Amino acid sequence: MKGILFKPAMIEAIRKGRKTVTRRLHNLGEINKEPDKWFYLEGSSLVESERFTFFNEGDYSKSSSTIVIKSHFKVGEIVYIKEAHSFVDYQLSGEWQGYVKVEYPLDGITQWLKKPPNYNLIVLSKRSPMFMPAWVARYFIKILGSRPERLQEISQNDIISEGCPEFPHLFNIDTLNEARFTWYRVLWDAINPKQKWNTNPFVWVYSFIKVDKLVKIEEVKNNGIV
Repeated sequence: MKGILFKPAMIEAIRKGRKTVTRRLHNLGEINKEPDKWFYLEGSSLVESERFTFFNEGDYSKSSSTIVIKSHFKVGEIVYIKEAHSFVDYQLSGEWQGYVKVEYPLDGITQWLKKPPNYNLIVLSKRSPMFMPAWVARYFIKILGSRPERLQEISQNDIISEGCPEFPHLFNIDTLNEARFTWYRVLWDAINPKQKWNTNPFVWVYSFIKVDKLVKIEEVKNNGIV
């Protein structure tokens, strides 16, 4: 099962149902070297197979003028959300042998979880979200749709679906629409310093829903524990 990283504020937005869209740069490095030369060919893409075709108008005489790229996440796929966590206790014997106490700094909640047999090493320490395994995750999302587009094509509705606060009073800007765009641009640049807003890269636009606990447990069983 694949994991996905979000800023803590965005995890909160997902929990509250305000964030249902995310934009990602996976697998787009080649065309984003010169994004203005590439075009997405929707009619030549096999969307059902997550295979998307891009054409380079400046390189049409060469075999490399067309590239087919697969999206990182598939429609229907369950993905777990990675967040900061700490292993704070571990039972070595007794009825609860093999259980690990996990703390989540996002809200201070702790819970005891059964360590899977294939996860041997437990070090009592704070852990980066990058290294969160699926069996520790609390939140899961299901991918509903994926499509490529240029970053600056984002709509007002999508900015709202990206988790924008109802009233982003962070900027001295006249209109709410401008404030929303500024909010998202600042967020994007903070997360993607090597591919900032002004470079207008191609991105994957993933829509999703938060999966409830029963579906989450079943999917973890079906997909194996990471």
